[in-house]
Amino acid sequence: ESAWTFSQHRLRESAWTFSRNRLVKSAWTFSQNRLESAWTFSQNGLESTWTFSRNGLVESAWTFLSEL
Repeated sequence: ESAWTFSQHRLRESAWTFSRNRLVKSAWTFSQNRLESAWTFSQNGLESTWTFSRNGLVESAWTFLSEL
């Protein structure tokens, strides 16, 4: 389980910038599954599925759980 913060790109809903531990920023693209909690992430051609819960207090704070 990892905590991530991210901001949505205003031009594309599927383009986001993630920051982990405030040290390294990575650009990810993802598509939303029909299940709201299922997303497919791709980075450098590698794909993984994650589920997440939204922080009700801060929109930019999410918790991701890897299903790898």
